[in-house]
Amino acid sequence: MSKAFRSVAFLCLFLFFAAGAFCATSQSSSGVTAQSCYKAGQEQQQLKNWYEAVECYLEATRINPSYGDAYFALSQCSCEMGEYQLALTYLDIASKYIRNRPELQNLRGFIYISLGMITEAKAQFEDVLKTFPNNVEARFGLAELEILDGRVAGAEKQFLQALQRQPADYKVLLSLALVSDSLGKTTNARDYVNRALQYYSGNAEVYYLAGYLAKKQGDLEIAEDYVRTAIKLDDVYDDAYRLLASILYETGRYEEVLELCSFRISLNRNAEDAWYLRGLSYAALNRVEEAFTALETGLEINPDDEIMRAELELLVCSNTRVEDPRRAQWAAYHLKKAREYAEKYFSVQAAYEYQRCLRLNPKDIDSRRAYADLMLTAGYPEAYLSHLEFIQNQGEGDIRTSDIIEGYRSLLYNTLSARWNVDPFYLDKSRWQVGLYYENPVSEGIHSDASKITSLTLGDVFSVSSAVTATADSSAVKNFTEAFQRARKKGFDYFCLIETVETERDITIMCNMYSGRTGNAAGKWTIYRTGNSRFSNAVQKLRQSILAAMPYYAKIIARSGADVLIDAGRMDGVANDQVWTVFEPESIRSADFGLGLTFAQKNILGTVCITNAGEDIAEGVYTQVGFYDRMNVGDTVLLIAHEEDTGSTDDGEAGTTTEDGVVVKQDAVSSEPELIKMLRVIR
Repeated sequence: MSKAFRSVAFLCLFLFFAAGAFCATSQSSSGVTAQSCYKAGQEQQQLKNWYEAVECYLEATRINPSYGDAYFALSQCSCEMGEYQLALTYLDIASKYIRNRPELQNLRGFIYISLGMITEAKAQFEDVLKTFPNNVEARFGLAELEILDGRVAGAEKQFLQALQRQPADYKVLLSLALVSDSLGKTTNARDYVNRALQYYSGNAEVYYLAGYLAKKQGDLEIAEDYVRTAIKLDDVYDDAYRLLASILYETGRYEEVLELCSFRISLNRNAEDAWYLRGLSYAALNRVEEAFTALETGLEINPDDEIMRAELELLVCSNTRVEDPRRAQWAAYHLKKAREYAEKYFSVQAAYEYQRCLRLNPKDIDSRRAYADLMLTAGYPEAYLSHLEFIQNQGEGDIRTSDIIEGYRSLLYNTLSARWNVDPFYLDKSRWQVGLYYENPVSEGIHSDASKITSLTLGDVFSVSSAVTATADSSAVKNFTEAFQRARKKGFDYFCLIETVETERDITIMCNMYSGRTGNAAGKWTIYRTGNSRFSNAVQKLRQSILAAMPYYAKIIARSGADVLIDAGRMDGVANDQVWTVFEPESIRSADFGLGLTFAQKNILGTVCITNAGEDIAEGVYTQVGFYDRMNVGDTVLLIAHEEDTGSTDDGEAGTTTEDGVVVKQDAVSSEPELIKMLRVIR
């Protein structure tokens, strides 16, 4: 028994006895019965007030310990609260008092799915259908299992069988519409929606799901009509208000979005998605201060909403001065996370958080000192010294800092930069210009503008990379053609189309890279992450994957006889004894297909064997090819062996891990997250 489960069980036992004491008093004074408690629980459960419902059901079971329906309802509420082991416990108790009712087996099957017990879940649903072949809920269960296994067509078959037995069941019709849409059968999906509307013209849920499908298919005007009808039928239908707000936002009616968000917030101040959309709308109207307030309020409700935080930080960086005192407050979140990672010796994650902190608040001396310490621990004393010198130049140094600087200057007096009189800080080490674009999806998930925010954030985190300069376009492109046209006009070497798909528990970022010169595919990455910090982890991984896949070359920046200096060092992967090939800059270019460089053997000028790899620069010995020495400062050096090892193109298939470490989505549970979510709404 897990610690978490014991804690939940203890809490429920506490509530049980507390409810008993309360109910004993109530019964003596007002005649409260188990049935009345159960009825009150049903009302709360219908309103999705799970905690209030649990309290009522616990009272009912105290008054009548044999009340099977109350235990069954407790199991349902526990499922909604994510306490699946506790739900099984309640279901076992309910089974002692309730016989021959398929809903118990079906609920057990859905609990098994949530616990990852797929075989056991399938057995439950199949057993129900043997006795009750017309049971729709069991068909839902088998259909969900098919989707989890990546067989959407199998789910369609299950729903078609259910439709043969119950041709007017709106849940089946709407489920078929969702599945058909997922399979690309748009006409069939619309037919099923129309049939559901014909049979259930007074059902708000039918109109809501019809609006959802219409929005997903890009018919925003029709979607708006459906959702407004759903609201007329049920004026407290929060999901419908949320969907309507997202439709209005996508059509650019920001003032109406603000009114709708204000209404939702008046009903539930903790509606974080309403605060998020309110912030986006204020930003679109260039009411930046109000956008700050809305997004900050949303983050107070849910500090772990990383996409909302990313939107706030993008606004901060583009709309406030570096000296703005509020920047320290906005950067505090990353400083706290960086320290937590550092305490656990997660240096890569800590470095990322310090970088984000310094991006928001460059004048944060504590963060810069901590980041400098990470550089020293990683074996880069020159970088450590440069950060301390920056602190001193800002007038923030103390005696201890001055002593450390003096000591390290003495230790590093004979570095490559000192001997060659080169300051690496002023070197232009940018190798590739990459454009980042996104398309406006026909249907957003949890966060509107998720793909846009991902693209802009990715461009922002690339700012700490010297080799790749990534420029994110803030306006959406209609299609590949427009992205290619923009990239070619701006002279980008490559361009990427970014798409983000998310659920409440996971996120997938898809990045397709193309040549900016030819438009041919160059690389493809699908990054899947779940758990805490999934957005930042996915963005970090995508940046690392792109950097690892990009072909790397350097330039000769100085020469003394056979000794040469190149503008790449250990931070760029240079190591002693590597042999780099020298070319004239004009003789190499990006490959027409895939990620790579093309050149002709006849254009090789010679080789450079690295003898002393510094942090940012490296020294080597040049050996010419042929009779004449044709090598000049400014020529290009390429590590051909390194190029072949990493591979220029990554097209990893689902279920694999490619050589550059890209995590390719292989978990079937996440293959159709939005579809499963909506099917559960219907069920």
